[in-house]
Amino acid sequence: MPDENIIKILHYLKLGLLIFGLSIANAFADDVMQCQVTSSVENLAREQGKQLKEDFILSSKAEQFIKLAAGKHQFLLNCTSQKQGVLSFSASGLENNSFFVDGKKISRLTSSQIAYLTPETNFQARLLITKQFSGKFFLKWSALNQFMAQKQQNLFVVSLFYGMCFTLALYVLILGSRLNDKRFYYYSFYMISVAIFFLLQEGQLNLFLPLNCGQNDTITQMFFAGLTVYLATRFLIRLLDLDHLWPKLSLYLLVLPANIVIGLTLLLFIVNNSVFSIFSSIISYLTLYIIAGNLYLTGRAAWQKVHTANIVFVALVVLMAAMILRVAIPDMDIFLRKYALFFSITLESFLLAMATAERIKLLNIEGRMAKHEAITDELCNIYNRRGWIQQAEKVLALQRSENGYCVVFFIDLNKFKQINDNYGHAIGDEVLIAISMLIKHQVKSKDAVGRIGGDEFVVISYFKDREKADELLHRLKKRLQKTIIQCSAGEIEITSSVGYQVYSEPPSGIEQILKEADRVMYQHKLAFE
Repeated sequence: MPDENIIKILHYLKLGLLIFGLSIANAFADDVMQCQVTSSVENLAREQGKQLKEDFILSSKAEQFIKLAAGKHQFLLNCTSQKQGVLSFSASGLENNSFFVDGKKISRLTSSQIAYLTPETNFQARLLITKQFSGKFFLKWSALNQFMAQKQQNLFVVSLFYGMCFTLALYVLILGSRLNDKRFYYYSFYMISVAIFFLLQEGQLNLFLPLNCGQNDTITQMFFAGLTVYLATRFLIRLLDLDHLWPKLSLYLLVLPANIVIGLTLLLFIVNNSVFSIFSSIISYLTLYIIAGNLYLTGRAAWQKVHTANIVFVALVVLMAAMILRVAIPDMDIFLRKYALFFSITLESFLLAMATAERIKLLNIEGRMAKHEAITDELCNIYNRRGWIQQAEKVLALQRSENGYCVVFFIDLNKFKQINDNYGHAIGDEVLIAISMLIKHQVKSKDAVGRIGGDEFVVISYFKDREKADELLHRLKKRLQKTIIQCSAGEIEITSSVGYQVYSEPPSGIEQILKEADRVMYQHKLAFE
């Protein structure tokens, strides 16, 4: 039987191809729907003493872009139609709206956009809207089957996008939490903020909530746009350590502007609507300034071969290209205009996730190396005092759970100072390395061998029966009693004092066994001298 996951993937691919095919077919549908539209601005009419009018043709093959001032607007439609259609427009930034066909008020369809069903015959209609702030207004009239296909296409694309955002956010959050590194939380919060911003912009919440619940509020959407910029900036700074590489540049190019952006978006909730356009322009220019600053510093970091900076730079270039196209060509094809930013942010998010995973991998390696260095004697490559104590605790825990015998050795080289005085410290280091290797070769790989002083070594070993413990005891004593070391200065004879203890019952603690083994070793040392 085929794997269920493969069947699901093939099913989603088939669904995606079907939706894409429907959208292509509808793009070439006959243009049988057209409206002559007259628009007016009611509030400006009273202020300027005349009715402002602008006539345009609304076709079923393209959206109409209209720049409107804040306030009430009326659109009079004289439409020619041979099939049922849907008049649709974004709910973003609208305080209220109503639609009348031949004098009868029409109920809104359930959709992410505001959508009204129109009859299949010629008709006259009136659309009333109240805009929260000045800005562009997108008006579209399409055949019902075309509208439904585009609705399915949009739902399919944005659902994949939201799923990707929350999956990547959770993935990086889990990786970051394992390292207990807060810098990676910025990426997770950034992805969640991106998802919420597009959720508001695309109007998916309108499928579940009434229009006046705040999800279409322009200021709320701007807040999440500003929050996205802020979190992305903080993440990139922490990911590439830009604030350590170039403290002043990162402060003036990124940190301060990002703080101002998030501050202005918060102020929008309390300031007068008359200054909205000023604040909005400042936020837009600061956002471009921040993106340019990120590109500059990330490119500079990539040039200096900072880890993962090249991946981040490519991600920023992709995002910048999509934004430039969106701004420079506002009347581009609807598919490109609607989904170019989705696709660019998706690609950017994956690239940033790759960079994050690579950085986490590097930190894991560095962490393991730091942990190894923290418990390892740098010269002899065996445990230092801290590492040996940690490993000895594990050996004692094994004895407590399985009984058996624990053997502890305390080894001190005799007259080692004379070796340093006669041959130099470099030869003394060679002797220490050779002795440590000799000890390691005499014991099991699971035994803990450590250097806890200049020429002092300790060993702890666990055995299930006393006979094998005694074998190690005699073998190690005999091998260390007198040995010849080959080094750069030739052959050097080394003798050692070995103290040991055998425990048939677990001792009370590490300090106890070290003290007792040291005492026995000292007695041997006095006898040697």
